[in-house]
Amino acid sequence: MDNHFGWILDVLVIVIAAYVLISNAKRGLTKVIVLCSGYIVATLLSSMLSGFAAPLLYETVARDNSISTLETVNSKVDLTELFTDAMEKENFGFYIDSRHVGKILNGEKRGKFDDLLFDYVVSQTGAEPYSKERFVSMLNNAFISGYSKELQERTPRYVGMYFRRTAVSDPQLMRDFVTISGDEKMTAQDRAVFIEDRFSAEPSQLTLRIFVYLIIFSLLMVFAALLSAGLQNRIFFNVTEKTDHFLGGLIGLLEVAAMLVLLTLIVRLIILLSGDQASWCNETMIESTGVFRYLYHRFNLMI
Repeated sequence: MDNHFGWILDVLVIVIAAYVLISNAKRGLTKVIVLCSGYIVATLLSSMLSGFAAPLLYETVARDNSISTLETVNSKVDLTELFTDAMEKENFGFYIDSRHVGKILNGEKRGKFDDLLFDYVVSQTGAEPYSKERFVSMLNNAFISGYSKELQERTPRYVGMYFRRTAVSDPQLMRDFVTISGDEKMTAQDRAVFIEDRFSAEPSQLTLRIFVYLIIFSLLMVFAALLSAGLQNRIFFNVTEKTDHFLGGLIGLLEVAAMLVLLTLIVRLIILLSGDQASWCNETMIESTGVFRYLYHRFNLMI
């Protein structure tokens, strides 16, 4: 699905809302009140219980494995080689000494390594090749590309997605990574924990929470459907037929809300699992929508 076809999600929202409202209006209040109430109860309970269960599952099942994986990722990233190659591709007109680059990355002033590398280039060329901002952007792009490659091979795609978001918006992540990489007081696990807490923990917990939400919601709705089937012929309201159908459509708004929450969560889960790389479902496409974009951001509060 090309980004130009994001309108399909808007149409889907309208179709779901129209179908549920018309269907409930035809059936009437007496036949839908239990099931619609079940949708709301299931939505609220699923949100609450998943909010409790997801962090617990993350701490007991996922965190240690993720930290171990990030230790491996960090060990595979050679910052000296990465930045040396990036500078060589710029064709500054002199030989990039990888040993000098390594000294900067492991030196006491490594927290300002980008400034030092820029000064190194200037000292060798006799002039600024281009703006310092562009130079830092070049280094950051190299860092994102190199680290993302290792993440993609060893971690769930949503980790790489959150890493790219963080690194693109804030080059300080690159500086912090260089700083901890050269810190001899930190163990490999300490560095992995830093990365885990910076951009892996949040998407991991969010993904777990959506899975838990969907499981709990499904179980509760099976129970609500069975309860509704058993009670719909035993519930009566002393209202006219027209009023019954009107109220059925009105209470159907609750079911519409629950269904749209479910839709946005499923789309969010697809984006997380694909690392926002699926051509047919990504956040760029969502931002091109109207109604669905509003729901996608607002219903995020449910989780």
